[in-house]
Amino acid sequence: MNGKSCIFLLCICALCLLSCSCGPAEPARSALVVASWNVQCMFDDLTEGTEYSDFQNSALWDHSAYRNRVRNLASAITALDPRPDLLVLQEVENDRVLYDLCSLLASKGYLWYGTTAGAGRAIQTGFIARVPVERDDVAVIGVEGQRPVLRIRLVFGGADVVVLGFHAKSRSDGPEETEPDRLATSAALICAAAEASALYPGAVVLLAGDFNTDINCSAALLQKAPGLCPALAYAGWDDAVLAGCAGSLVVTGGPPAAGCWYSFWEDEGTQKEAPGSYVYRGEWYCFDRILCGGEAFDRQGPEYDGGGVYTGSGLTDGQGLPVAYVPRLRSGLSDHLPVWVRLTSFVEL
Repeated sequence: MNGKSCIFLLCICALCLLSCSCGPAEPARSALVVASWNVQCMFDDLTEGTEYSDFQNSALWDHSAYRNRVRNLASAITALDPRPDLLVLQEVENDRVLYDLCSLLASKGYLWYGTTAGAGRAIQTGFIARVPVERDDVAVIGVEGQRPVLRIRLVFGGADVVVLGFHAKSRSDGPEETEPDRLATSAALICAAAEASALYPGAVVLLAGDFNTDINCSAALLQKAPGLCPALAYAGWDDAVLAGCAGSLVVTGGPPAAGCWYSFWEDEGTQKEAPGSYVYRGEWYCFDRILCGGEAFDRQGPEYDGGGVYTGSGLTDGQGLPVAYVPRLRSGLSDHLPVWVRLTSFVEL
């Protein structure tokens, strides 16, 4: 493990928390909702030279545009149903963005936030939370040549839940050419999940982020290049076990066997509000995922209790497509839709 993590408690609430330290304990939660959202190039209003070109152009991006976008994001997060207790965010520039976002969301309980703070990278992976997150329970795991993984430990119902937030390499330089990069991220997530399970025995482990690929993309790649190992593989494929040994994340739509991960996108019994989380040239893709390890289905402690993709509340247009942010119009939210899963404590009937 390497790198460093940044985690903060919103300063405006620190005194309030200290003054209430002898008061009643936080009420027990009946459910824990974890969500993930690629918020599409959420830069702050300071130009440091690493930003994408549109966000170095004062005619397109300035303090007013920034503040308006932060307000719109805060409004969208407030309207999410079910409301996330932990929201993993991709494509935020730094912790200042999250501080400003939490400043608007403090009344909703979002007091904790953190980022990967990867040196030299224009965009980071971060999180905001309305459940307590201790500094020692956040770590950044370096992935050679790729964006780092953010590990967050939560406690729900007296049990550990570990969320691994990530953002895999985009396909913009070519799907085949960039698949080894995404495979490197998948392999790193497998190792990070194993380490988390060793650190927190029995913990439910969730992988939350933007894979920039899905099962259909993997199938198409294997048709073009049969020898290529995909970042994601489906448990029903003949070579799924071999792919898993080579670093692929093997997903299924039912309770996962050892070495596999549950995905609601592959679960035929789950109703999806949209056919995917991202649209490119009129085609939907299931890039954004929260994969659940087998501990979420072992009939003890926190258990998987539903998941899906958020739509509406300004996230989609009249055709049901994501409302991407357009700098020249200074409007929109993101070209991705957020996804969520819910955990509840298992009760024997």
